[in-house]
Amino acid sequence: MSQTFTAEDLPARSRVDYWRHVLGDLVGPLEPFGGLPQSLTVADIGPVRVADVVSDGWGGVDRARRHIRSDDSELCDIDVVVSGRGVVEQDRRAAAVTPGDLTVVDLARPARWARSDMLAGHIVTLAFPCAMVQLDHDDLARLTAVPIRGTTGSAALASSLARGLAEQLDGLDSIDPRLGTALMDLLSAALHARLDKPLPYETRERAIVHHVHRFIETHLSDADLSPATVAAAHHISLRYLYKLLAPEDVTVARLIQQRRLERCRRDLLDSAQATKPVSAIAARWGLTNAGHFSKLFRTAYGMPPTEYRVRYGPRSLRRQDPL
Repeated sequence: MSQTFTAEDLPARSRVDYWRHVLGDLVGPLEPFGGLPQSLTVADIGPVRVADVVSDGWGGVDRARRHIRSDDSELCDIDVVVSGRGVVEQDRRAAAVTPGDLTVVDLARPARWARSDMLAGHIVTLAFPCAMVQLDHDDLARLTAVPIRGTTGSAALASSLARGLAEQLDGLDSIDPRLGTALMDLLSAALHARLDKPLPYETRERAIVHHVHRFIETHLSDADLSPATVAAAHHISLRYLYKLLAPEDVTVARLIQQRRLERCRRDLLDSAQATKPVSAIAARWGLTNAGHFSKLFRTAYGMPPTEYRVRYGPRSLRRQDPL
């Protein structure tokens, strides 16, 4: 369950102490400077505490040696920039970060988070036990206040998942804790890649599975998408791909088909696409044989796609649409 914090209704003189308390509960004692956050929404997702922090002219926070407690030695923090620019300082390094980037902070040592543009900004903070990224103390120390660009590989997937989870926090009653584990797998893979170190075997397998799912989602419109193309894109054999997805009790081909049908179903309910022929919607998601698509859709949802659109689409736009 999520909680949202804001000091808008408090007297101005009370707001600094309020945010000291809120931020302190999140990552330990901190000292805000140069203004204050606008809002903070936090939730525990599996092993990760995810916080969505929105600010408007907030300078940042200091974590000095006097703030560090004896029980902080096991905690780490990774910040993901959603918007704005900032600088994270630790261990005599300064990471200049931009939207999508990640950076690591060891909460057992002094650190400073500062906004470089001093304008509106938005970050996602991830707090978790350091042991979960499966790096020893020396390796972790090599990564503090180092910018990790969230544009490719596991870093891009971790950045995207973290930002996506943050968007869902407000008013959240529950969320699958396995998403927290998936996020940690991707973060671990990103940090190991930044150090050019091999991942532990089991973590590597889980990270590949996350990559496979992401690859499928982003290539559904490709009519040539198949188990063979998925395997080739990840430089693994078909046999190994089948082994990786075996615990999910669905074949790769079936997974592709299910996701394509779900995308088609959503489009059929979209009022903005009410005038688009069913066959065009199917082709958009790689299902180019209209008759075959109709049979697949009927099997999955109990009726042909045209009837589904008429029955469940926006009332003002429902119409017969021959396939």
